[in-house]
Amino acid sequence: MLLAKGHSVVILDNSPVAVSGFSGLLQSEDSSKYIKGDIRDTGLVSLAVRGCEAVVHLAAIVSVPFSVEQPLETCDVNVRGTLNLLNQCARQGVPKFIFASSCAVYGEAQYLPIDEKHPKSPLSPYAASKLAAEVYCSAFSRSDHLSITVLRFFNIFGPGQSVGSYSGVISRFAAAMRNSEPLVIHGDGTQSRDFVHIKDVTSSIVRCLVNEQKWPAEDCMIYNIGSGRSVSVLELVRIMQKILGVEVQTEFAPPRVGDVKHSQADIRKANDELGYMPTVTIEEGLRELLVNRESTV
Repeated sequence: MLLAKGHSVVILDNSPVAVSGFSGLLQSEDSSKYIKGDIRDTGLVSLAVRGCEAVVHLAAIVSVPFSVEQPLETCDVNVRGTLNLLNQCARQGVPKFIFASSCAVYGEAQYLPIDEKHPKSPLSPYAASKLAAEVYCSAFSRSDHLSITVLRFFNIFGPGQSVGSYSGVISRFAAAMRNSEPLVIHGDGTQSRDFVHIKDVTSSIVRCLVNEQKWPAEDCMIYNIGSGRSVSVLELVRIMQKILGVEVQTEFAPPRVGDVKHSQADIRKANDELGYMPTVTIEEGLRELLVNRESTV
């Protein structure tokens, strides 16, 4: 999206797999380049952000189950990596920083929909790492004159989504359906999520990049980015079955540690201040994923 708008883009990532879908684009566009490396590498981060007008920080360990198994590694990447990026942006004079946080920082919902003032009560090391990184963002916003925006993403899905043991429920269900395997539901299936399409997430990031935030700001700006709609896991299965026109078997397993019961974003603040409004429904996004098999690779 940024390239289409004529911007020059630098991608820093530690795995070529993560940008495999962009390989042809990166080779054909003079306005983009890919640097293979780790956000904990101070020298490499300094090189990557040098001369940039903005940094969009999306790099993270994102799996709740993995974070439960490897809490130290999760903290090192998600917290120290974020601190390294913030520090180098401050040193290099990068004026704008956008941090990809998560609705996981809220923990179990005390009310729905969840607004940005909802109490924070992380249930997993992943959620705790995102909240800790947010605190560092706040500190740098106050002390180093960085214009920082925190986007609390809800459950993102769409083309390019990875499939594996730590993947989200939609990618796991889609892969199981294609392989004629039963769908494994953790819990009783009544748990609900706010699924937001990657096109809307990307749009929200671009809106933040062009948003002229007045400085000095008292703190970093924080926005929920979701669809504003809650869908249960059982309803998700029904929608997917309807799209494919098939009946699938389901198996129930114990709830996963760190998973919340219900989640739904209040997106009024993002709508009012950024003009953000989701455009892709869960049904439209699922049809794209399930009908076009290549889109999930």
